[in-house]
Amino acid sequence: MALIEDQLFKFALRFPLEDLDQALVNLNLEEVTAVSCGYGDVDIIVTGIHKAHGIQLLQQRWQIANDKTAAFGDSGNDIEMLRHVHYSYAMEHASELVKRTAKYQIGSNNAEAVLDAIDLDPILWTLKKDLKLQAGAGTQPASASLMRLST
Repeated sequence: MALIEDQLFKFALRFPLEDLDQALVNLNLEEVTAVSCGYGDVDIIVTGIHKAHGIQLLQQRWQIANDKTAAFGDSGNDIEMLRHVHYSYAMEHASELVKRTAKYQIGSNNAEAVLDAIDLDPILWTLKKDLKLQAGAGTQPASASLMRLST
């Protein structure tokens, strides 16, 4: 067996739904955090290395203010991200915790609710426009504005 020399940030596991809550409790340790990804899937991540951390790194790199960030989520692995961004949206099928965490709720991702929100929601429409103007000024790649507005 070959030795893995890469840095690992996440393991993905699957549990029967009836065992999920207990598995999440048992898997949370000081160095790692277990979060639900939906449908019995669990991500075990290095504590503090979550989606919000990634968004913060992008914000630093491209000098994007907190009030210019948005995210969409539906499960436990989105909680930190939804708490961090200024405009947070829970999907219709999201867990109750995600719905309580997000500032707004939208329809199902099966009905393209994220795309509709980006195109039709006045808040996101303005945010997208502002980010495109900022991208045109050379402070970030043009694709970054849409990247931050998707899950």
